[in-house]
Amino acid sequence: MNHYPLTYNLLSPFAPDLSDHRYSLRPLSDTKISPSLHDSIKKFGILQPPLLQETKTGYILVSGRRRIEIARLLELPEVPFFVLPANIPLKEKSEYLLAHARTGAELSVIERAVFFAKVVKELKLTEKTSLLPYLDLKPQAYHITEMGKYLSLEEAAINGLHEGWIHPKTGLKLLQLKSIYDRETVVILLKNFNFGGSKQQKLVSYAIEMVKRSKQPFADIIKESPCRNGDNKPQQGAALLHMLEEKCSPRLSEAQDQFRQFQKSLKLPKNVTLNHTASFEDNSMSLSIIFTDQDELIKKWRRIEKILQK
Repeated sequence: MNHYPLTYNLLSPFAPDLSDHRYSLRPLSDTKISPSLHDSIKKFGILQPPLLQETKTGYILVSGRRRIEIARLLELPEVPFFVLPANIPLKEKSEYLLAHARTGAELSVIERAVFFAKVVKELKLTEKTSLLPYLDLKPQAYHITEMGKYLSLEEAAINGLHEGWIHPKTGLKLLQLKSIYDRETVVILLKNFNFGGSKQQKLVSYAIEMVKRSKQPFADIIKESPCRNGDNKPQQGAALLHMLEEKCSPRLSEAQDQFRQFQKSLKLPKNVTLNHTASFEDNSMSLSIIFTDQDELIKKWRRIEKILQK
């Protein structure tokens, strides 16, 4: 590779064809341009030149599409670039692509999946796994298999995974919903309520359980949900999860309500917390006390000790 940037004129017939997406890792729907990258190039120019590969007739774009697009928007007369030779082996070219694409930002789970599904699909499995450490992953084949599962999801879910508002674990769990329409319903709810990772997992788990139990589409199950009323998104989201929890585990919900009433009846001080075992699998409880410092603990421990010994 030429380690010193060459330059080409944006109007040159040798400029790379941006309609060629053979090495593009982003979903085609991702056309957004980063304002910070735009401002940086406008002020300082292109500090990380795009990566191209030489051909008999010009150059193929390997990585750095956004930088070229911004250069065109800013009408820069020339763009610097690094060039790979035409005869470079695919594995070596893939190493350069990963190193270049990760400069300044980590690849999304979708970009990683696309890399293995599209760019290096012709490599042997051992060659593919040898590329995983470039993504800070151990060279184990199951990582590649798991990545491939994301690409079997629908476009909205793929976009959510790429943009980061769907957690990777949630993406895999969505595949347990066999109906496309059920998955689409859940994805709409995830985006609408902006659930975090644990709440995402709960929503998908409830959807899987309720669809399996009722044999109804998930959209019909939530039709009467209180989440459809009001403008407060966090409250609506909480109401939806609470409704689904009651439907999935009515006894658990009843036990939680009884325990909350019991907590209130004790009128515990602010520094004392009473907790029940997770999922109420037994009747044991734990009491935690916060002390301001070691002296307070020592001072009160004697009295607590006497009570515990009775």
